[in-house]
Amino acid sequence: MTVLFLLLMLTVFLTADHFVQRFRARKMGLVVRERVASVLDSFNRIPAGIELALNHTWLKRDAGSVVTVGLDEFITKFFGSVGRIVLPEAGLSGGKILIEDGERSLALALPVRGRVVAVNTRILNTPSAAHDDPYGSGWLVQIQPDPGESRRTLVAPQALQWLKEQAALARDFFAGKSGAGEFAMMQDGGNLVDGILKLYDGAVWAEFRDQFLTVPADDAAGANGTT
Repeated sequence: MTVLFLLLMLTVFLTADHFVQRFRARKMGLVVRERVASVLDSFNRIPAGIELALNHTWLKRDAGSVVTVGLDEFITKFFGSVGRIVLPEAGLSGGKILIEDGERSLALALPVRGRVVAVNTRILNTPSAAHDDPYGSGWLVQIQPDPGESRRTLVAPQALQWLKEQAALARDFFAGKSGAGEFAMMQDGGNLVDGILKLYDGAVWAEFRDQFLTVPADDAAGANGTT
């Protein structure tokens, strides 16, 4: 009789714990979605002359036909200050932007085909500059576009609206991932902590890349990748 009573109590305890955990997970998911949205909703301005690409790089036409390329604020918020950014060398045609943080890395296609004419060496030594001032001193490279290059990867023309739609998708993306609890525990005042992707492994990096940081296959030319 005692054994049956103990088994009954154990069953009741496990059942109750199961529902408590489900409630906490649901509540935590709502908290994460709200906190991601609170920061990303603050993206209400894109500097004049900046054009966004589908993989969250940007370009701006400078004097003549040279364009400056960088990472937009959407991607810098999620990656935070990374350990290393590798850029194609000046004089080369094509190439990719490589973001590295610990054992994780992610490669981004350039938003325009052409020859690299200048590299922001500050980024090579201080990659956090791309995070701190992504549209300004945190630029990455300058490119002389190939003749007739149409820059088909660009978002046109409602870039700000598209960015907000991406923010809504990102909110749901992170709320559905394991590790959201640890992320939410790091909050201070309900604001998103920069570098949420640092809490996840390479598999989540790859999924994030596939959903948010890719360009059409004919434009990317195989430059997107994660390890």
